[in-house]
Formats: sequence, structure tokens, C-alpha cells
Amino acid sequence: QINPDSIAGIERNIRLQEDNVTEAGELEQTQFLRIAFEDFKKDDLDSVSIVKMKSAAHAISEINMQAILKKNQIAQDTASRASLYLILISTFVLLVAFTFTLNFPGYIANPIAQLTQGIKSIANKKYEERLTFDRNDEFEELASAFNQMAEKLDEYEHSNMAKILF
Repeated sequence: QINPDSIAGIERNIRLQEDNVTEAGELEQTQFLRIAFEDFKKDDLDSVSIVKMKSAAHAISEINMQAILKKNQIAQDTASRASLYLILISTFVLLVAFTFTLNFPGYIANPIAQLTQGIKSIANKKYEERLTFDRNDEFEELASAFNQMAEKLDEYEHSNMAKILF
């Protein structure tokens, strides 16, 4: 005779299994387990029912193990794709940052060098010097102001020269 507490424990575990059917084929095996258990409860010395219960429990375990393996493979594939995307995005960002690092100093320094050269020319009384920047930013405004200054200085120099010559 089987202990009634053992029967109650098996009953509780089968009920938990019935509430946790998630995989294809698991419901059929759970129903098979329930039927074998009910047969076992009627005649607790029935070794055929015990074999059927063990078989159903093993089949449920195998179904769940296969599902775990399948889901694990999907997770690994997803992680691999995510890693690939992360590597591609990181490479792209690094290339953009590298390009920016190489080009940005020239973007700022070249106009400043041109302005410096223009100021030196003006200081050497070469008032025909003009700056041209094909950009819509502060450097274009600075070039326009510089060119106006150079033009005024050129006019002033020519008017003074004309007065002196006269």
C-alpha cells in the first residue's frame, strides 16, 4: 500500500503540470500521465500504471528539454546577430569619429590661416587682398567684414596717394 501523502504529492505535481502546459505534444503526454495516475489510484499495485506514469513523465521531460534547447539556440542566434549589429554600428561610429577628428581641425584652422595671411598682407599695405569662404557660417561673415575693411583702406590709401601726387 502506497502512503496517502505520496499519492497527494503526486496529485499536486500532476495538477501543477496540467497548469503549465506550454509546448506542442506536452498536453497529450500530460493527459496520458493523468489517466495512468487515475488507474494507479484504483489499484496501487498495478505495475503497468507505474510504467505508463514513468513513460509519460519522461516524455514530458523530454519535450520540455527539447523546447529549452530550441529556445537556447534561438537566444544564441539572436545574441550573435546583436553582436554583429553592435560591431557594425561601432565600426561605423568609429569611422565617422575618425573622419571628424581628421577633418574638423582643418575646417576651423584653414579659414583662420587665410585670415591671418590676409591680415599680414593688409599690415604690409597690400590692400587689394580679399578673402573668400564658400560657407554659410561665421567665417563668411568675417571674410565679408575683412573685405570691406580692405576696400576702405584701399580707397583711403588711393585718395591719400592722389592728394600727395596732386
